[in-house]
Amino acid sequence: MSQVACESDKIVGIETEIIIHPLTAIEFRVMGMNNAQLPGFNTETITDDSFDKKIAGRLPGSMSYTDTSFTAYMIRKDPAQEELRMLAHARSRFSDFWYLYTEKTRDFWALDLIADPCGVVSIAGFAPQAYGRNDLVQVQFALTVNGESGFFEYHTESLEYDVASGVLTVDTPPSGFSFITLGFKPKMTVIVETGTAASPYFYAKIADAGVTADELTFTDTSISKTGLSGLIHAARVEL
Repeated sequence: MSQVACESDKIVGIETEIIIHPLTAIEFRVMGMNNAQLPGFNTETITDDSFDKKIAGRLPGSMSYTDTSFTAYMIRKDPAQEELRMLAHARSRFSDFWYLYTEKTRDFWALDLIADPCGVVSIAGFAPQAYGRNDLVQVQFALTVNGESGFFEYHTESLEYDVASGVLTVDTPPSGFSFITLGFKPKMTVIVETGTAASPYFYAKIADAGVTADELTFTDTSISKTGLSGLIHAARVEL
């Protein structure tokens, strides 16, 4: 049976935010955001033309990531905006960045560090906007995205679990709990929260036939961690 999109599944801008260094001791949430654009990609077009063709053909060529940006009201002493300015001045490249985070559904866009372990984001620009006497002052941040990304839209509630040789097992599954029912599927990239300050989450990929009601089997069998707790987020499978 195919899934049916409902009005309640639409993403509303007012419910979204940007998180820098999520789940860490230096987590920042950008305040005053009022306009944002998600990153994407472009495909170059190759023209296939020759004397024997009445109409030239067009073929897809190489792909490139597009930059993104967001605008926020300038807020005095906002630590998130200050962190963004510092990252821009330092020409820093970082990967712990959640975009379009929605508190109600916990959905967010993030780099897929399984598909592209070297993926990074950098602040490409910081530009205060022109304003009039009755305007709030705004600033635009431009971001360069270099790496594959995913939209993490499947989630568990907070769980206690262990991982042994790449197999994650829920310690005491809640009544009716099932990874399958929640939409987890083989080949998905997951972000697994750990509940620890030193390493608050890790990335993994679900193996073929790697989903049962209370277990996830990862392709990386070297992952072994005990006494963990937190949410598990999964991105849709990108074909």
